[in-house]
This record gives sequence, C-alpha cells and structure tokens, in this order.
Amino acid sequence: VTDNLGCWDTLSVTLPEPAPLAVVDSAILPSSCLRGANGSLSLTVSGGNPPYTFQWRDATGAPLYASGAQVVSLAPGRYEVQIVDRKGCTLGPRSYEVPYLYHAQIDAASAELVADCPEKRMRFTVQASGVPPLTYTWTWDDGTQETTTGPTAERAYDPLRAGGAPVKVEVFSAGQCTAETTFTVQLTACSGLLIPTTFTPNGDGINDTWVIQALGFSRYTLIVYDRWGGEVWTNGGDPTRLWDGRNKAGQPLPEGAYVFYFTGTDVNGKVVQRSGTVSLLR
Repeated sequence: VTDNLGCWDTLSVTLPEPAPLAVVDSAILPSSCLRGANGSLSLTVSGGNPPYTFQWRDATGAPLYASGAQVVSLAPGRYEVQIVDRKGCTLGPRSYEVPYLYHAQIDAASAELVADCPEKRMRFTVQASGVPPLTYTWTWDDGTQETTTGPTAERAYDPLRAGGAPVKVEVFSAGQCTAETTFTVQLTACSGLLIPTTFTPNGDGINDTWVIQALGFSRYTLIVYDRWGGEVWTNGGDPTRLWDGRNKAGQPLPEGAYVFYFTGTDVNGKVVQRSGTVSLLR
C-alpha cells in the first residue's frame, strides 16, 4: 500500500484451502443371493466443503434413487458414485462391486417318457448349480407340489389325456436362494386294447370278472358268444360294466372258451375291430 507521500507497506494474507475431497472409508454388505437385492454400500467422505451430494448409478448408468452416503437394497453388481460438495467440487466417479454369498441357477430342464400306455409316466430332470444342499420343489398342472432332494421327479398322467401339461420347478440352495423355470410337455392320448385271455368267476375275489380295456376309444361295442354262436353278454361301451361269467338271464355259464367281437372308434377316428377267445375257468 502506498500513500500520497510515497510511503508504503505490505501485508500478507493467506487464504485457507479445504482438504481435497476424499473417500476415507467404505463399507460393502454383500447380497445374500445372486438374484437377491439386500446388499448395501456406505461411504465416509472428508475434505471439500460439506455437505455432500452423492450421485449413484448402477452398471447400466441408470441413476439410483439415493443422494446420501449409503445406498441399500442392492443386487449384486457394479455401482458408480460421484460426490459433489457444497461449492460444486467433485470427486469421481468411483466404482464399487457388491458381491453375493450364495446362488441357485437352473441351466437346463428336460422331460422323458418312461412308461407309455396303459400307464403314461414322465420323468423330469433339472440341471442346476448352486451352493449345496440343493432341494427341488415341483409344481404340477393340478396345483399339487412335490419336493425332492435330487434333480429328478416322475409324474403319472391320465393315459387318455392329450395336449400340454405345464411343469414348474424351483431350486433352493443354501441361504434360501432360489431359481425357477416353467416348461410344458405335450401329451398324446393312449389308444389301444388290453385283452385278458382268462378269468375265474368263482367268487374268491381274484380275477372274477372280464372286460376289454379300450384306451382312447370314444365308443365301442363288445359282444361275447358261446361255442354255438349264442350271444351271452354285451357291453355297449361302458368301461365299468364287467362280465362275471353269467349269461343274459343271470345264470352261471360253464367252463370253456368263449368268442368275443370288439368294434370301436379310437380318439383318432380310426375304426378298430378285434376278435378272439377268452377262457372261463372255475
């Protein structure tokens, strides 16, 4: 400073500068499961000019609805944060990775027909990975459930059923992590005849009746004749109607060979005719 007489003096002034913005500590809580969302990130910041604003983004660059030093309910993955102080000074962006503790994953699922007509049975297999022990819960198309400790399950279906049957399977690993998939198997209705060759209507409760099981037939007629060609019993398509070895008058018939004739139309519209003999033994 100089006055009008030429006298002068100096004064030194030091302007304070805040410490640089810095993250001095970070705390990361892993998500319990690969597909879970209960991880968290927490930062401790110093320097600059508080208070601070935190601009969080996920791995895709989408912003998170949080502006504080902590974010919660995080799925496993990479996250970025940029820190801005009161004066507009910035730090970052910085990246942090939220890990996971356990996981369950379904890699493939398949269905195999293991029995077909008259009993239709499917075997289902899942290829899964995860932290053991693994358990499997199967939900069938009728809403019932079955839990297994192995990756396979079997299911019997109505042999006359056709069309799609959905199957849902959930895999549970340690930490109660889950993965699930749903797929549909296509069923084809059975069509065929099961013809017993002998029956013994003696009242002992064993093999006392005879009938042809007509699987997949929309309608049929079954007639039984004696050796002289006399009609002794008929069935007009009722699968619950069984021949007990009596004639139409309700009288027991003697032992011997009886001739049957079957005519029916299956589910595909094909007319099927069969004939043969059945032995009545007492």
